[in-house]
Amino acid sequence: MTYNKSEVHQIVKRIPKGKITIPSLIAEALGAPESVRAVGQEACKCEAPWVYRVILKCPGKNWCFPHPDNKADCEKRATFLEEEGIEISLDRKKILDAEKYLWNPNS
Repeated sequence: MTYNKSEVHQIVKRIPKGKITIPSLIAEALGAPESVRAVGQEACKCEAPWVYRVILKCPGKNWCFPHPDNKADCEKRATFLEEEGIEISLDRKKILDAEKYLWNPNS
């Protein structure tokens, strides 16, 4: 199934303060689970000021930020999320106990 890019942006804009989500949940909400990579890329382009609430769940790893090698981006995202009460790792690259903060657009 295809999805509309503006629908991705609408979901990102709905992420509540103090919550995070992942591209796979956005793709599922759009009925396009096979498009998770494209949905994730589109979500990161969203102009909503809280696009930092979209994170990645890396297989076999912790929840992390897009572009984990970009220290400035990780620091900026970590600061914003901490201000919303989300716990961040000491290396500023991962979200601790991420399931506690996970928001599902389908709920």
